[in-house]
Formats: sequence, C-alpha cells, structure tokens
Amino acid sequence: MLLNVAMKHTFERARPHFLEPIVSLDTYSFPSGHTVAATLLYGFLACYPVRHVHGRARQMAIVLAACAMVALVAGSRLYLGPIT
Repeated sequence: MLLNVAMKHTFERARPHFLEPIVSLDTYSFPSGHTVAATLLYGFLACYPVRHVHGRARQMAIVLAACAMVALVAGSRLYLGPIT
C-alpha cells in the first residue's frame, strides 16, 4: 500500500470530477489500487509455477496468463469508471 501511495504522489493524476458525486476523495487516481493489488497477487501466484515448470514455452504461458489477468483488472477499471 505504501508503494501505491508513493506512486500516486509521483504521477499526481487528478481524479475525474462529477457534478454530484456520491463520495469525494482527495487522493490521486493513478495507479489504481485494484490494479496494483492484482499485479502483486498474480505476480506472486505466477512465481512458484514459473520456477518449477520445465520448458520456456510453459513458463511464458504462465507469465502471459498472469499479465492477462492484470490487464483484465486494469481494463475493468477503465470500463467501469470510478467506483467509490
């Protein structure tokens, strides 16, 4: 979480503004906490099989699957927009 906060202060991307927001947050919007958490989760989940599976093609398939999961989370954040 500290890395996420540090990255938010590094990029300083403002949150979108809405006319009547349900909740108003004062933090920055990038990177998404959901995407950072997904990157950590799927990255750690991919580490074990990559180290214990033989064959470069299988290792690459595991890494690509982890990257696809992170991309799906990031894409869902863009598609759904700011959810509070």
